[in-house]
Amino acid sequence: MNVITVSNVSKTFRRTGGRKLIRDYVLDRFRNGNADNDFYALKDISFRVGDRESVAIIGANGAGKSTLLGLILGLAKPSKGKIEVNGRVAALLELGSGFHPDLTGWKTFF
Repeated sequence: MNVITVSNVSKTFRRTGGRKLIRDYVLDRFRNGNADNDFYALKDISFRVGDRESVAIIGANGAGKSTLLGLILGLAKPSKGKIEVNGRVAALLELGSGFHPDLTGWKTFF
């Protein structure tokens, strides 16, 4: 049984450049799709986590790790795709988590 299923999930954010001239607002209306203003934090991510499995999300700064975790926890909605969570999920958002034997988080679940 899958506890977490992430299917073709994408999350976009709109970039805002701050103040604009009225001319820029008018020009933005006629530009194609505002592609310059959209930023993909995640693009077409799919994976499954089964029962009794542990997962670590590892990546460089700006890779979308916190965004993905926020989507799984339900703090934000994906722009595209679907996320299904069966049961409880908990996030360990600390750099040192898992390196100290008393701070593993393992006892929380089992």
